[in-house]
Amino acid sequence: MSRIFGSAVLSLTALTLVAQARPPQQSHAPNSTGVLIGWSPQGDSADPDAEKALEEAKQDRELTVPSEVTLPDGSKVSHLNQTAAADPLLTAWIFVSEGKVTARLMQHIIVPRRDGFWQLGSNTDTAQLEGANYDEDLFWLAPLGQQPKLSTIKSDEVNCSTSTARRDLTYVGPEYFGYSEFGSAECAHYGEGHYYQMWPLSMAPSINSPKDAPVDLGTLLGSAAVAQHRRINREAKRWPNSDCGENAFEGETTQWTVRHRQGRWEAVAKFHGSGAGICDRYHQDAVLDVSLPRSLVAVQAPLPVTWKILKGAFPDAVDAVTSPDAKLVIVFTASQAIVASVEAAALRPLSPPIKIAPGKPVMLEWAVGANAARWNQVLSTLPPPNPKATTRPATQ
Repeated sequence: MSRIFGSAVLSLTALTLVAQARPPQQSHAPNSTGVLIGWSPQGDSADPDAEKALEEAKQDRELTVPSEVTLPDGSKVSHLNQTAAADPLLTAWIFVSEGKVTARLMQHIIVPRRDGFWQLGSNTDTAQLEGANYDEDLFWLAPLGQQPKLSTIKSDEVNCSTSTARRDLTYVGPEYFGYSEFGSAECAHYGEGHYYQMWPLSMAPSINSPKDAPVDLGTLLGSAAVAQHRRINREAKRWPNSDCGENAFEGETTQWTVRHRQGRWEAVAKFHGSGAGICDRYHQDAVLDVSLPRSLVAVQAPLPVTWKILKGAFPDAVDAVTSPDAKLVIVFTASQAIVASVEAAALRPLSPPIKIAPGKPVMLEWAVGANAARWNQVLSTLPPPNPKATTRPATQ
């Protein structure tokens, strides 16, 4: 079962970080600052406990709903689809007012958009036909407070022996979202591969539709990113890979996503083994040296210290984020989020650490001043996550 954010009782007196060569900051936190952190919990792909929890969840009527579809030829496809209550995606709202920190957890990714808050959720559908078994992670989107329409595997496309698609979010913004996927299928031949994709957020329920296509990196990152990808593609042909022919790796401009790592958002492209058969199972990533546009990431302050210095003070840190005014830093470890203010070139924790499920941040949306207070009023009325919601194993 998923582990969720909560209060901790650990002492923070030793967690003061001295910055180097940085100008002094004001000696207090912003009067009112809040951040929505979209969180994708992940387990170990080989963890039997996580797999067992998923199987147990399928037996819970609150978490799954069975259905049956009759095809034109009379054959029947049975579905066992997860409900919204089973969605493992989470959002943490951290609100800092006059130096006091409050935190609450909500189910689904709560996304602030121009027309109000929306919810991005996930569900896993299993479809079975005689001799065929499909299992796919899907996404849905709905305005906050509206009952979502769950996505399903298309019954008329169940035509292979097996097909699996495990998808993990890497990025969510007001207009776009991205994910990492491990897919495998056995049709005439067996195949598997690792993939990245970016989509308009409004098309979250449509990612398994053959008529729709993910966003090409040139559309959002421009011609310079395309030129850089072309150059990497030429180099990838020489990357060592004895299992996949002369041209070792190659990538397409639709195989990319955005992820948060070591205090910053970055664009990353996927390159696959370029031979025949199951060469897609061999893959490598390349970070694109490009600036991300405002359509993807709002202007954010860099970390007030280098990643090396931060790791020296927080050895267990896996990521961190700085508020737009550079007065707050949130440090993520494998099991905690630590909120600190930047004071006179040092980081001072403002509260005990906040327990956090193993996973990664996929959305960071800040609000300040009166806007933060308004967000706090809305978000403080939302219910906590369903404690039965499961954490999916990580993609392979």
